[in-house]
Amino acid sequence: MSKKSQVSYVKPAEPAFLSRFKERIGYREGPTVDTKREQLPASEDDSGSDKEDEQPRVIVLKKGDLTAEEVATIKEELKEVPEADPEVGKIIFRKPPKRSAEENYFGLTVTSSINIGLEKSSHSSYLNE
Repeated sequence: MSKKSQVSYVKPAEPAFLSRFKERIGYREGPTVDTKREQLPASEDDSGSDKEDEQPRVIVLKKGDLTAEEVATIKEELKEVPEADPEVGKIIFRKPPKRSAEENYFGLTVTSSINIGLEKSSHSSYLNE
């Protein structure tokens, strides 16, 4: 056996003058290493943003936008629907189907004009005349 495993620390008794001084000034012991290891009580509310003043603001700009009442009804409906438990077992990753070129660039148009330098030179010739 190694003697290192038998090492321990014994905290000496506090001197009387220190204990009297602490008592006079009303000193309280601060956190120790052991208090850091204590388990905090679990909070009842896990979501954190259930308070009314912490909810996001609802601004209706257009006729089709959701109002605060509609959002509240949707949230209530979601609470009523029980969540399905995920299947226990092996997780299988599947390759997504390939997208067509139209799906990748929907609503995106890119044009390139190589004649930019030529257009500038043609305009400058009009100014020189």
